[in-house]
Amino acid sequence: MTIPAFLHDKSVQGAIFVFVLGAAFVMAQIKVAKQQLFASLADKRQKWYEEFKLVIIARTQEINEQSRDQILMMQGAPALSRFWQLRNDAIWLFGPEIDRCLERIEDNLKLQFETQASFHESKAAGLNPDTADFQMKWMHNQTARTDLEANLRYEINPYLYVGDVRRGWRWLRTAKSRLRARWEKVTTWVKSKVSR
Repeated sequence: MTIPAFLHDKSVQGAIFVFVLGAAFVMAQIKVAKQQLFASLADKRQKWYEEFKLVIIARTQEINEQSRDQILMMQGAPALSRFWQLRNDAIWLFGPEIDRCLERIEDNLKLQFETQASFHESKAAGLNPDTADFQMKWMHNQTARTDLEANLRYEINPYLYVGDVRRGWRWLRTAKSRLRARWEKVTTWVKSKVSR
């Protein structure tokens, strides 16, 4: 393979070197920017997750403590409105897999709500609702939600772990040695081509 004549020119070699060095620098800057963004969002994500856990507990208590009229009129549900706000916030803080988890948790809360409402409706209509059946459905909903919350915890962990950011800083320190190695390779390659 023959090398084109223009590559023997020192100015072309210098331009190639500057281009390679600039590209490496830009890649390092992109990596640092991503790490800074991740680190800046980590605290907000952690606060969001802590508040979300409290809202789930509050919403479960709301459903269990609401009277028949409150359930049927959809009154007295501040935790539900806060749940929806947190779900909207999650769109900006996390990926789509978290929104899917939240959707499944919301469906579970709706099912628990409907179970509680049907129990109250049966009582109000003078029917004798099967308490054991209601308790079984309630326990099934609780177990399912516990599984859904565990799945959310599993999906959200990569967003809360900042260990990779520390590793990234180490990568940045080694970037200088990588640039030196590339510089040496380029200069060796250029010298070998020039000496021919």
